[in-house]
Amino acid sequence: MLNLFDNKNSMLHKALRGNAIFCDVSGLVMILTAKFLAEFMGLSNPVVLIGLGVGLLAWAAILFWGSLQFNIPRWLSWLAIDGDLIWVIGSIVVILMPTLTLSTSGKWMIAIIADIVLLFAIWQFYALRKTR
Repeated sequence: MLNLFDNKNSMLHKALRGNAIFCDVSGLVMILTAKFLAEFMGLSNPVVLIGLGVGLLAWAAILFWGSLQFNIPRWLSWLAIDGDLIWVIGSIVVILMPTLTLSTSGKWMIAIIADIVLLFAIWQFYALRKTR
């Protein structure tokens, strides 16, 4: 049987794979618990969380595909890093947006997830630098 992870165990492969798994789990949780999460976060409509969840599943597929490549394309590495940084910046904007009535718990949840995503960006950047 073909092992999907043979010869794909560099730090960058692991970082992309870990990021993909985190995105998959996050996306599924958002989709499956959208109503509960919307109430917890102080959102009036869970549709936004369902849309984010679907987007995360698609993003995870791209990252996982990249992690399966023997040589990960540099453009994909930078796409992953930039995508994570955009998520972090977007999270800060959402937390600080005065017109959005998020609960304190919702703001903390967004901040914690943004911290995790930032760690993935740093890990991927460091791993990319090591491949030079």
